[in-house]
Amino acid sequence: MMKRVLSGLICLAMIACLSTFAIAAEESIIVGTITADNQIVDNDGQAFLIKQNKQGEDIIEFVGKKAQVKGTVLEADGKKTIKITSYELIEEKK
Repeated sequence: MMKRVLSGLICLAMIACLSTFAIAAEESIIVGTITADNQIVDNDGQAFLIKQNKQGEDIIEFVGKKAQVKGTVLEADGKKTIKITSYELIEEKK
């Protein structure tokens, strides 16, 4: 009996952990400015480190420009990283 209860609790804990990762890895849209530190900083001042993939390498060429990026945001040790799946530069009005 005790073995079943323990197995059930372990299963529930695993489901809870997997659910947390699924929620944390949702696709997001961020509008912000690309920095020389390989980040995008949104209008609220929140910084997201740009993960190195094809889109991440491409967008870093636009340091100082404003962009709308779509991608998966992950957080570890209080730092947010975005793996960009697509982006669009935003023309600033003069």
